[in-house]
Amino acid sequence: MLRCVQTKIPAFTRGLRGALPEVAKTLDERLAALHETDSEVDARVNIGYSKSLGRKQREALEKERRAELKTIQRNNKLRDLCSTGDFKIDLDLVKTSWRETDFGQHVLLSADHYNIVRDLFDFGYFLPAVHLKVDFPLSNDECSPVHYGNIISCADSASVPDVTYPADPGHLFTLVMTSLDSHLESTESEYLHWMVGNIPGNDISKGTTLCEYMRPFVPKGSGYHRFAFLLFRQEKEIEFSKHRETIKGTCLRKRTFRTIDFYRGLEDEITPCGLSFFQSDWDDCLVDFFHNELGIKIPVFEHVPLEPVEEKFKKYPENESFNEYIDKFRDPKEIAEDIYCRRLKKLDPFKEEVPETKYPHAHPMSLKLASWIRAEQTQERERVGKFKHMKRFSLHPEGYKQPYKKVRVKVYDL
Repeated sequence: MLRCVQTKIPAFTRGLRGALPEVAKTLDERLAALHETDSEVDARVNIGYSKSLGRKQREALEKERRAELKTIQRNNKLRDLCSTGDFKIDLDLVKTSWRETDFGQHVLLSADHYNIVRDLFDFGYFLPAVHLKVDFPLSNDECSPVHYGNIISCADSASVPDVTYPADPGHLFTLVMTSLDSHLESTESEYLHWMVGNIPGNDISKGTTLCEYMRPFVPKGSGYHRFAFLLFRQEKEIEFSKHRETIKGTCLRKRTFRTIDFYRGLEDEITPCGLSFFQSDWDDCLVDFFHNELGIKIPVFEHVPLEPVEEKFKKYPENESFNEYIDKFRDPKEIAEDIYCRRLKKLDPFKEEVPETKYPHAHPMSLKLASWIRAEQTQERERVGKFKHMKRFSLHPEGYKQPYKKVRVKVYDL
C-alpha cells in the first residue's frame, strides 16, 4: 500500500463530544432536569366541581373517535358529499360534544393565558362545568357577546348584560362581575361592577341584587383591562347581609372588592362553576361617566420610555456603513430638517409638483462616486429610510383637479 508522504493520516475518531466528564451533568441530573416540575403549578388546588379527564378516559374517548372516523370513511355517500362540498355539519352537535369533553380544560387554558384565575384565586383553580353565556344588548336586536378574552368597547357594555346558563331550578347561584385591573388606588384590589345572589336556577331577575350594575370603565392611556363574570353554585340560601352590605350608586370605595376574600369567607357554601371574561380599553364615551357619575377628573396615564443607552463613538466601526453610523450620533431633528430642505428646494408654489419617475433606477449612476453616496442616492430614489419624507404628498383624492386656473381666469376677467 503506497501513501504520499505529504498527506496526513486520516482521523478515524471524532474525539469527545460535549463537555468534559468532570464538568458534564450525570444521568440522574439530566433526568431530573427533564422531569422538572413547577412548584407554583403543583401547589394549585382544584376548588371547582369537575376534574380533567384521566389517561384511561382519554384513551377510551380517542378509540371511540377513531372507530367513528373509520365508519364515516367507509360511507361512500358521505365521501361524495365531502368531496363536492355539500356536506353540512351540525354545529350545535359539535358544541354539545365539546362542552361534554374538553370545554372546561380549554376555558381554563384561555383563562391562564390572560392570568385570570391566578389573579382571582391565587393558587386555586377550577374547571368551568357550566357554560356561562353573557351578551351585552345593542340596538336593532343585536348584541355583543362575551367569550374568553375578546375585546368589547366601553360603549357597548354600558347596559346590563343578558346572562344565561343551563341550571336546575332547584339550585341556587351567585353571579359576580369584577374588574381585575381598573382599581385606582391598589394593584391587588378589584372593583365590583355587579353582584346577584340566591338566584333560583337561571332566573337572575328573581335573585337578590347585592350590587347594582356599573358600566366598565378604563383610565385613559392604561391599555386593555380585564373584566370577568364568575358564577358560583350555592349549597344553600345565604344571608349576604352578614357578609357585605348592599351597594347602590357608583361609590368606588364601597365597590372595592377582592374575589379571593369573598370566596374564603363563604368557602363552605359556594363553589365556582362558570367563567367568561372580556377586555376593554379607553373610549370617549367615558368622559361623561368620569365627570358626572364618578365626580372625578379623568385619570390619564402616559408611557415613559426608558432612556436609551448611550453608545460610544468608534473611529473605525466594524460592519457599519460610513453614513448610517454617523447618522446614529446626529440629532434626528437635524436629519429631518436636512431632508425637508431638499424637498422644499424641488417645490414651486406657482407650479404643480413634478410627478415621481415610474422607474427610478432606469437612470444610471456614476461609478466614480463613493459607495456610500451611491447607497444614499439609491435610498433617495426609492424614498425609503430617512428619505421617506420626500414622497409626494397630497390631501386630495386621486383624480382631483386643482381649480386655481379657473379662479385666476375669473379674477383677471374682473
